[in-house]
Amino acid sequence: MAVNGWFETEEQMPQWGQLGCNGFILLDARLQIVSPATEAYLLKRERAFAHLETLLDAELEGVGNRVRVAGEEEVLDVDSRPMGELASVCHVEMDRQHLECAGCFNSLRETREPEQLAQLIEVMARHFECEEQLLDLNVYAGIQNLADGFSPQASARASHFGDHARILVEARAEYAKGRERVSAVYISKAMREFETHAEMYDCVYAGVV
Repeated sequence: MAVNGWFETEEQMPQWGQLGCNGFILLDARLQIVSPATEAYLLKRERAFAHLETLLDAELEGVGNRVRVAGEEEVLDVDSRPMGELASVCHVEMDRQHLECAGCFNSLRETREPEQLAQLIEVMARHFECEEQLLDLNVYAGIQNLADGFSPQASARASHFGDHARILVEARAEYAKGRERVSAVYISKAMREFETHAEMYDCVYAGVV
């Protein structure tokens, strides 16, 4: 049996610092550390859970190989829904930029033209830079560096900004493939992940900036 637990107070947090979005801390039945941090969902997506389940299978003496990490060429279901309106973050300029990003995504969905992907990358990069500057000024100002001790705000900042970097890396990698038409699988995945990003991260600063 596996039990999911949590720390009730910040003082109980491990000294190396860890948030669930960066992976799980895995303990055995004797509360000894099996893994101080499993793979991060924000970096590995579904593969992060495959990694966790593999470790759990081994610890629970299960079948061990039940979880198979999918290869890069796995065919995914395509969710062809257009991107809807993202929730307001109560900041006029950020809301405008989110609307601009959504419009670029929907144009890419309709045309699948590489030029439209290039425009999307430019718009997202500009938005992420503006948003990070805004958050550093109003939300993350003065936070201590993770190297100097654990800070929930510093970890949240690293996760948020790290997801920005991941989104851009994946978009640029798709563009670099040089295809005549952008992959419908990539477009679907990127749209749903941008929506998830907005819900997980951007809505958190609504009304704060």
